[in-house]
Amino acid sequence: MANEIATRATIGAKSPNVGGTVAKTEVRVAVVEIGSRAVRVLIADIGPEHRLQPVFHSSEHLHLMAAIQGFIATARETATRMGAHRTIVVGTEAIRQIDRLPGYAAQLTADGITSLDPDAEALCSLTSAAYGLPGSSSLEATLALDQGTGSMQIVLGTTSPSICMHEYCSLALGTDELLLKFEKSDWRVDRLRNELCDSLATLSFDSVRIGRAIVQGSTATKCGLLTVNGPEKGRYDPKRVHGVELSTNSLREMVALFERTPRPGWSKLRELFDHGNPTSNEMERTLAGAVALVLILERFKCSSFLVNAYGTRYGIAWQLGKEDRPDSISAKVSSPKESRAGRASSSRPSKAA
Repeated sequence: MANEIATRATIGAKSPNVGGTVAKTEVRVAVVEIGSRAVRVLIADIGPEHRLQPVFHSSEHLHLMAAIQGFIATARETATRMGAHRTIVVGTEAIRQIDRLPGYAAQLTADGITSLDPDAEALCSLTSAAYGLPGSSSLEATLALDQGTGSMQIVLGTTSPSICMHEYCSLALGTDELLLKFEKSDWRVDRLRNELCDSLATLSFDSVRIGRAIVQGSTATKCGLLTVNGPEKGRYDPKRVHGVELSTNSLREMVALFERTPRPGWSKLRELFDHGNPTSNEMERTLAGAVALVLILERFKCSSFLVNAYGTRYGIAWQLGKEDRPDSISAKVSSPKESRAGRASSSRPSKAA
């Protein structure tokens, strides 16, 4: 069953039903996800046993609201043309920040854009981990880390026989914020590590047995690609890194290599992270993300993790594909304890509440 799901849910696969009818046992859903650096659309068929078959996906790096609105209109037209039963347009941290600005909430509502709250985003991260990489035990918890550009979700829950979110926190430690902190630290790993230790000092979940850790986001996928492919050459292919197991120590070694390399040698290191683009900041972005991941994985005593190439939109698609699920996403924490949702403004270092 795990192999069947993994095969049917291959990212980038083309369905034989593209533009055609949808099987009676399947629900076709469309998700438009507005992130901090890109807008992405996913149209997928959700079948029995959580099988997910992408039939269309695309992304654009857009920053201006007008350009975003144009992309959303095109995505909606595509979803309608391809027979999507349910379509949702959601935004994560980038839209949450806009939503807090005076006068913008009404505009987002008028454009049909839903601001995905941290609870729902955490649930979708856990869903993406559970269905994207099935196989966990009902007796063990899954730690899902979703390191986005604008924020980081840390979710603890069980995923078998059903998804049950126990605790989570949402931290303003996305890769944009980490990159800024790294630059302000004069690219000193020790300074960045010390600052992050302070930010994570109050991070405390109930002591439970964690069966596996699953990490999604650009840092994990980039490190996975370096592992399976060596220096990055050619276009990124998520199928090559999805499910790859990496040790926490491998991240430490990568960061240590950077620390040992004199600054004149950074240009050669940069080639490993973004081949043929010497002005790219992917090396610094990935290293800053790795420093944060190591600290969190150490906190939860995880010596290894699986790379999840599925994004939040896949978790949203799975949630929308449920027969009893309306065209919105809501979540609740199953633990009697109130969720530790980090609701501090992302304009300052956010700690788990």
